[in-house]
Order: sequence, then C-alpha cells, then structure tokens
Amino acid sequence: QFSQLFDYIYPQIPEASIYIIQEENTDSSRTVLRNIESFINKTYNISPIIITNPQSTVNELGEIIPFYNPTSTSIVFVASNNISFVKNLLPKLYSAPFPTYILGMPTWNNSRGLENSTQPNPDIYIPVFEVSKKSKTEKELFLARFINEYQKEDNESVYLGYDLMTYVLTGLEKNLIWKNPTSSDLKIQPYYYGFDFTPVIKNNSIQYYTNNKISIYKYESGRFVNI
Repeated sequence: QFSQLFDYIYPQIPEASIYIIQEENTDSSRTVLRNIESFINKTYNISPIIITNPQSTVNELGEIIPFYNPTSTSIVFVASNNISFVKNLLPKLYSAPFPTYILGMPTWNNSRGLENSTQPNPDIYIPVFEVSKKSKTEKELFLARFINEYQKEDNESVYLGYDLMTYVLTGLEKNLIWKNPTSSDLKIQPYYYGFDFTPVIKNNSIQYYTNNKISIYKYESGRFVNI
C-alpha cells in the first residue's frame, strides 16, 4: 500500500525531502519502518529522515517537532493509527514554512476534523484497498448471517477473510488460481475487497504476492475522496 502511494506522490515533487514519523517503538512498527525505509532507498536512492517517538503518547509530541525542520518541500509519512496522536501532530506539520505533503494510514479513512483554520484543505493522502460496490441490502443480509453464526459484529477483517476465501475457492474450482486471476476474471463480486495479485520476485524466485487493487484517497472538504 505504501509503495503504491509513494510511487504516486513522489514523481510529482521529486525535489521533496522525505520524513517518516514513527509513533511507537515496538518490534512490529520497527519492521514496518525498515521495510518502508528499504523501499524508498532501493527504489529512489533516498535515505529518509526518521523521527521516532518512543514514548508513543500525545504528550510527548513536543519532543518530535524540534527534529522536523524542513528547509524545502517535504513528504511526511505519519506511521500511526492513533487518531488522537495524528490530530495533535498535523497542526505542527501544517505550520511548516514550506509545502508539506502528508502520507497517512488506511485507518484514517473514517476520520474527520483533520483540517484546521490555517489549512482547511491540507495535502493528506492515504492508500485504501479498492472497495466493492455491494449494495447496502446485501451487506445487511451478510451481517445478519454473520451475527447469527458467530454472535459477533462484522468488521473489515471479516469481509477481507470472506472475500479472500471466496477468491481462493472459486479459483480452485475453476482451475485458474495458478494464473493469479483478478476478481473479475473469476466473475465474483467481492463484498469488500477486489483482488489483482502480482508476484514479487527477488533472486529469481517469488517471495510473495501483492494485491495491486489499491486506491489513492485525498482529504478534501472534511473527508477522504478517491482520486
């Protein structure tokens, strides 16, 4: 998701400095950080500036900002799903003397109030898996079935699991799974996610498959819209 988002933004402003602000300092967040840093370095030969907030609290925000001193246009990836942290951080980024392009997380999609009076339409972009156009009624029927079966509410992970299993089983049934078919090839309409898997090859062998059905959303007039 991040690589496709960065590939979309960076060629438009290749002179920009690259920052990554990391809220947490855990094993999983460090792994994500290493992967992102490696991608930027290998693809664009750039070493991003890493700003880590080991306390991972909003109160420690002041310790981050002195290190964010851009001298030119900048792209800032905020690696945090903590919306309270994000909302406290963004005004500091808006106040930079140079244009700032902010790259966020898919989980920001349902957030509101990310703009402020000084920058009502900030340049914030997030990657989002392409969302299916299933009708509200169909999703309500699915939810009723799911609650009846598991006595739990649905969430995005439920739809992802259901769509992925539908994709795999349909592909096996039609003997097409080895061709990495798209959802359209299999003539299935996912409840939530479409799939278009492409192999990632390293040292002449397939390492894993990535889903290329990613949309880029931009924050406009108080909400994220697909651009």
